[in-house]
Formats: sequence, structure tokens, C-alpha cells
Amino acid sequence: MEGGSPLRYDVVIVGAGPAGSSLAYFLSGTRSLRVAVIESKEWSSVWSKPCGNAIGLHHFTEKKMPLPQGEALLQEVEGIWIYSPSESSVFKVHGRGVVVDRVRYGQQILKAVLDRGVDLYLNSHALKPIIEGDRVVGVLARVDNKAVEFRCNVLVDASGAASAIKRRLPQSWPVSESLEREDAILAFRGDVILEEEIESPEYLRIYLNQEIAPGGYWWFFPSGERRANVGLGVQYSRSIVNLKDLLLDRLLKRRGLASIRRYLSLGGALVPTRRPLSTLVWNGIVVIGDAGFNVNPLHGGGIGYAMDAALYASSAIQDAFEAGDFSARGLWKANLGYMKTTGAKQASLDLTRLFLQRLSNNDLQFIMERRIITEEEVDLLSRKALLDESVALRVLKLAGDVLKAALKLASRPSLLLKITRLVEAIREIRALYESYPESPEGLMAWKQSVDSLVSRFKRDLDK
Repeated sequence: MEGGSPLRYDVVIVGAGPAGSSLAYFLSGTRSLRVAVIESKEWSSVWSKPCGNAIGLHHFTEKKMPLPQGEALLQEVEGIWIYSPSESSVFKVHGRGVVVDRVRYGQQILKAVLDRGVDLYLNSHALKPIIEGDRVVGVLARVDNKAVEFRCNVLVDASGAASAIKRRLPQSWPVSESLEREDAILAFRGDVILEEEIESPEYLRIYLNQEIAPGGYWWFFPSGERRANVGLGVQYSRSIVNLKDLLLDRLLKRRGLASIRRYLSLGGALVPTRRPLSTLVWNGIVVIGDAGFNVNPLHGGGIGYAMDAALYASSAIQDAFEAGDFSARGLWKANLGYMKTTGAKQASLDLTRLFLQRLSNNDLQFIMERRIITEEEVDLLSRKALLDESVALRVLKLAGDVLKAALKLASRPSLLLKITRLVEAIREIRALYESYPESPEGLMAWKQSVDSLVSRFKRDLDK
């Protein structure tokens, strides 16, 4: 306590959201490490970040995370309907998932963590990392209005987009990379009870419309027969309207949406939507979840990617304790696991995001009406971040047809050729991530290659 002896743990996790809770769950399964979690919220509001609250079932089964039980499960999902700007074209992509009550599911995970012996400090705030020499050795936090020093071998920043620890690290450390406005969205959503039953509540709805949600989309996610999560995400650098007013005055009053009986909650959040940090670890520090940019860049969903990062971090931390090495090299396994799998997918989706954010409503309508990319390919893109070479061949043929026909579509040949460039760039960036450096010494050269590829791709899109 203040002025007293430090509290000592093997691992201290800052943040009890999806990333921090999942990591605590994985680490507590070994029963060999002393783990503490520092959370700024109260028990009644853990995991309460506003979002769509949907997650694919495979994230639970692949990582052996508990399925949501009882009131934590709001709606079983069979797929997603994606609407074009005019809403005349709809892609129906099938895939099983669930819509969860975030708070109740977070409490479900944390109860399991507490039963396994993890110490949870609620209503507590991480103030700054404790750095000695070139490594993190703990964190100074405020607990019960007193300054408390936590000493640990590994400190984990899972504090969300605010990055309570990461932003206070030396800027020379590669793990301290900051988030640019163009690589984030501002999201605002309402959890509402409707007067009428929702048709086909097992399907989520996503609406692409650059006028309503520039650089993002708006959504209608049923959470039961008469309950829905309705929201929108707008690219941060293009957000010029009050999202709350837009949601309340336009989206929730649009024709075809059942009248609202009452609001359960309203809220907004900043969401990173880019490829992951170039490294999730450094000397004595691990950064995961929104702080590590472990989020799907296309739709902003972060629960599944947070679980992925937590799983790889857990394995690396356990190996680091066996070896007694908590340096970047000792924790590097977290990078090798995440970057070569989920990171490769995330980087590919980041390029897809950059492409989509530059399209007009007419471009989006054209792509969906002409089935330039089919529903099956959208499914493959969402699950594995792959676009088949047949897309490029089909696009090139259509581009030639457009040119020969001399249609009044002056922008279309350029658009179609940019789609072929996207296919090529996805292949290139996947190759880079699948050959992620085996040690910290190769990081900077690898990062320069990635940054150069992304910069070239942006220039190609802006021609």
C-alpha cells in the first residue's frame, strides 16, 4: 500500500475486458502463476464497451473458452445480410455465432477466473508502468484511493484503446506505436426494445452507405425477438457529425424499422481498425486487445481477436517463466503465434478496409450488383481474409468488357483494376506476415517492408 511494501505477482494484467479476462482465464488454468487483474470499472459494468456484441462460435470452440450461459446469451446467429447503399442488392453470408450480453458474459468469465485463484482489483486505475533500465518491472496503480506498487515479471496492457500503459512507454520501444485517426472508427450504438417482433432475428444486418457512415457501416443486430443492437461506425478522420443525433434522428426512425418501446442503453467508443502492432511484446511487457490493435479491421469486432491474442500471449508467458526469460526474446513466441495466423488475416483485411473506405456509394452498388465479388468470396474473405485469383481474372474480363462497350462508367475500369491490385496486395502482405521474423533483431526490417507495401497500396488506390 501507499508507502508500504509492493504487492508481488508473476503477471499483472491491466484491464478486465475481453483480452485481459481471456488471458487471466488461460493463465489461471495452470494454477502455477500468481496473477492479478487491475480493472477501472465496477463489477456491474465490466466488459461494458459499446459495440455490436456479436461473435462467431468458432472463437469459443477453437480456444476452448466457455460458451455464454443463461442471460449472457441473447441470440443465436445463423448468418449476416449485407446491404448495398440502395439496399437493392443483398449478400447473404452464412455462419454460426451468438450475440452476447457483454456485461453478463464478462462476469461469467471473471467468476471462473476468481474461482481459479486470480486476484481482481475493481475500481482501480493503472497510473504508469514501472521501468527499470530497459524493461518493465511493474505498475503503479490507485487502489481504494491509495497508490499501490505492483511488482511483476510480466505486465500486460489490456486496457483498451486508451492504452493506459502502452502510451506511457518510451517512444523508442516498437511496442509503443500509436493509433492514427484514419486507422480508427468512432462507433455509437443503442440497445433498444421494439414494439414488434423482428423478422428473422437469427440474421444480423450490415448496411454499407458512405453518406450515412463514411468509411464504415451501420448495423441492425437482433438480440432477441423484440430487442436489437442498432449502431454505426464512422472513420475517425471523417467524422463530422454527431453520431448520437444521427442514430436517434435518422437510423432509429427510418421506414421499415419497428417503433421503439424503450432504450436500454446508449453509448459510443473509439475502435482501432488496422493491422496489429508490429510487435505485441517487449522487455517485461505484453500488449493485447484494442491496445494491441487486435481487432477485425473490416467490421471492428474485437472479442474474437482479443481471445486469439490472449491465447498466444498465455503460451508465451508460460514458456517465459519456464526459461526465466522475460525479455522481448523470451516473450517473442506470442508474436510468432499471432502474426503468422490471425495477424496475417488482420493485415489482409486492413488492406481491404483501405480499399473499401475509398469507394463511393456508386462503386459499392456496382460491385454488389455485378457480383464482382460473390457471396462465397465474401464468406472466404471474412473467415480467412483470402480473395481467390478467379476474382482478379473475372474483374479483368469485366474491365475489358466495360472499355469495349464504351459505357458511361468512366470510373469503372479504374475501379476494377484496383480490385485486381487488392488481390495482389493481399497475397503480398500475407506472405510478409507468414514470414514474421523469428527474433526481435529482424523486426525493424520486417516492419519497414510492411509499411512500404501499405504505402504503395495507398498510392495505387489514390491514383
